[in-house]
Amino acid sequence: MLQPSHPSFRFRSVVLFPLLALLSAPAVAQMPVNVPSAKLPERSPQERLEQGVRNLFELLAKPDPRYQTFVHFTDKTRLWFVMTSAGLADAELTDGQAARDILAAMFGPESGINPSFGAPDITIDGAFGRATLPITVHEGTKPPECGTAYVDAVLEPPGPWAKTPEQGLWRFTQITLSFEKFRKCPA
Repeated sequence: MLQPSHPSFRFRSVVLFPLLALLSAPAVAQMPVNVPSAKLPERSPQERLEQGVRNLFELLAKPDPRYQTFVHFTDKTRLWFVMTSAGLADAELTDGQAARDILAAMFGPESGINPSFGAPDITIDGAFGRATLPITVHEGTKPPECGTAYVDAVLEPPGPWAKTPEQGLWRFTQITLSFEKFRKCPA
């Protein structure tokens, strides 16, 4: 019989006792444990529209395919681009993929500009929402140009994935970009 002072006894006790604890661990690990699931905070329709508008313009400026599904831009979405100068206006209307391409060309990384977007002002009336988004465009050493995006959206019913009926999606119906030539940006 080994004595506690014997080196082999110390080795066996160091190895055997943790091994015995591990052998009994599966029985303990199989005990059911109720852990509450993490609940995401419910967003109001106003917060969801604000996030949708931010996603649209941020993903135009810095495209990331992982988040494109969060942009609710459809083939029916219209884009009005309005440029005013000395009281006169020039306007162009496009829709669908052509509108998306124009927005990407205007604000995307290849455009050579550095756009920044302010916090959208949201107005909701039932299932209709409008976001007013200030835009500042920096191009090289030129003074910044300022404009406004007006994003109209309708709240569509949620799909089968929704957990509550309040989880409808805001679909963009029309985006109006308004820039005035030589307009100074607000301080």
